Amino acid sequence: MPQIWRFAMTITACVALLCIAPEPLYAATCFQHAPADVSVQHLFDAAPLPPLTSDEVTKLRNTMDAMRGKWTGTVNGYWCLGTAQEPGTKPDDYTVNAAIGGGTANQLKLVATMHGAQDGGTHTEKLALFLEGSQFYVDTPAQPDNTHMQARSIAVDHVSFAQMAYPPGSGRVIVRTIDVQDDSISIEVEIYTRDILTSASAWHLTRAR
Repeated sequence: MPQIWRFAMTITACVALLCIAPEPLYAATCFQHAPADVSVQHLFDAAPLPPLTSDEVTKLRNTMDAMRGKWTGTVNGYWCLGTAQEPGTKPDDYTVNAAIGGGTANQLKLVATMHGAQDGGTHTEKLALFLEGSQFYVDTPAQPDNTHMQARSIAVDHVSFAQMAYPPGSGRVIVRTIDVQDDSISIEVEIYTRDILTSASAWHLTRAR
């Protein structure tokens, strides 16, 4: 059989498999257990987040500064359906226009307008990061309680943290990992409900020109 025909048959077979596959490949990650450091019990029992080191403060402040500006991009996500034995997903995709700024070097607020690819709807998502001395807060420092929070890693142009969703009794934990590179930002979001992955999304943003 000529090589070109073998290639064509291979492509046809692959397309056919994709057409009949019941769920995307990432459905396999649904219902996986949360890492120990972001489990509900760990965050609920943990002491208040310890002060950051001076090196961590510098790296976090530089990361926050690099995120400032106007950004556009996409979010590709999903909600988990079905069971652990037969996982499925519901797509949750968006195009995004975001503004990231703040009044001081120690405050950062993200406001993103989300345009739904599936339902055509529009909504706004917000995220705020705060540094007060050597203390790291998410969303608001008005109630200085970062007990139910875990700073997982802080490096150059990188921060990863987990927080228990409000109210604490909801059993939901949100894990965010932010990486900044030149004129792009990636944000990975995982949502665990009672220590089981129930949703995930990946933000891909580029600086608006």
